[in-house]
Amino acid sequence: MTSLLVTIVLIGLNFIGSSRKSHILILKTGKDVDMKAIEQIIKDNTSNHKIKSRNYTEKGINIVVEIVTKEVDVLCKLLDENKDIKKQYVHTLLSAEDYEKAYDNVKDLYEDGGEKDVQVLDLYGQYYITQNEEEKAKNYYSKIERINGKYKDYQVNAAQRFNQIGNYDAAETYAKEYVRHKPQDAAGYNMLGKISSNKGFDCG
Repeated sequence: MTSLLVTIVLIGLNFIGSSRKSHILILKTGKDVDMKAIEQIIKDNTSNHKIKSRNYTEKGINIVVEIVTKEVDVLCKLLDENKDIKKQYVHTLLSAEDYEKAYDNVKDLYEDGGEKDVQVLDLYGQYYITQNEEEKAKNYYSKIERINGKYKDYQVNAAQRFNQIGNYDAAETYAKEYVRHKPQDAAGYNMLGKISSNKGFDCG
């Protein structure tokens, strides 16, 4: 059973008649997902759970949890509807260039109370960059600045999307702005490195 970035793998299938079943829950999340919220959902909706492994990667966290519950579908649905997971899912879809599905999901987030959520507005901006509609993206970034001027992640995300579509000059501009605001964060320097590498490759 697959749910956004969450995969449920059932074990003990010979005991389907049992009221409570043991499952293995595999969570593959992005680095920005609130794992405390995810673990609280699991705790609140299982009779027993045990984390078997936790693997930190460059892209996020992979966790394997053994759970006992008779409502695995309910648990899966709750995880599926978690906004942090859904935001990361949109980010993944944009990177995979699945723009239609990305738009549908960010639209759902926006309509579900996301009008003033800077992360949702950020995702909308990223989407419009991939569609070569920079002015629309800038409109969302202006909204972000008005709501929370301290939120600068949109700059490095914009750089990522401009880099993705081959607009390296715009990508570099946004990445440099991010570095100026957050010189302690390696993400900006890493993005500049990627852009520089792609510019060199493109020229070659």
